[in-house]
Amino acid sequence: MMLEDPSPTGPRAFKEISAIQTRYRLRADPHIAPLAKFVDSLRAENRGFVPDFDPLDGGVDAEILFLLEKPGPKTDPARGGSGFISRDNDDPSAEALYHFMKIAGVPRRASVIWNMIPWWNGTTDLTAAERRDGMLRVAELLRLLPRLRSVVLVGNQAKKARGIVEDAGMRVFESAHPSAQVRGTNRKLWERIPGQWRQAYEACLPTYDPIAKFSYGPGDLQIETSLPDDAAEEYAALQRVWTARKELDEAMDELQRLRKMKE
Repeated sequence: MMLEDPSPTGPRAFKEISAIQTRYRLRADPHIAPLAKFVDSLRAENRGFVPDFDPLDGGVDAEILFLLEKPGPKTDPARGGSGFISRDNDDPSAEALYHFMKIAGVPRRASVIWNMIPWWNGTTDLTAAERRDGMLRVAELLRLLPRLRSVVLVGNQAKKARGIVEDAGMRVFESAHPSAQVRGTNRKLWERIPGQWRQAYEACLPTYDPIAKFSYGPGDLQIETSLPDDAAEEYAALQRVWTARKELDEAMDELQRLRKMKE
């Protein structure tokens, strides 16, 4: 039997239970397994439901973290949710997140999504204790993401984690939350989100240094060249190679998952 490619081609993929089931089968993949273990440890605290990281995202290989505020009801299976924090959830905020990632040009496997407060406890209200404990868990998460370069604090509550993120040596960016509420109250602020996310992702890209050498070496690709002062076109070409290689890595990972599922 042919298995469908698990990568969704549009938002709200989790309207289909089969998409959720496929995602659960990927929970043990090497790039996501350490984060699944982290989630299991949080669930063991019995403070509410903790959604899983989305296995189609970058996992521990992610270079940019989008830190939102608190899980919503569409992450909780007991309320008809998917069980994941994902751009593919069947709700307006996730739909906007899906589109904004596309507009911003953020490769899915370069990113990972999480909440400052990891538990859904039946309310969107936040207590001081939740904020304090949530930020401690953010610090734990950052230690699990060795390739991380940028963090986007999405929403006013998430912005309170800036100190912890900066202490970890990350570049920090901020944006509004892509919720329908923000869209309704401040449309211009909502529309600025993709540009802010693009800026944060671009901070992950290699920077031009006329003295140092440019190199990119995952997999079997190695590029080293000295760049003179007038090498803008050459540098731009190397950036395109870097981006193309990331896209190839992402496609190969998806192919490997499909082959595993056929076994």
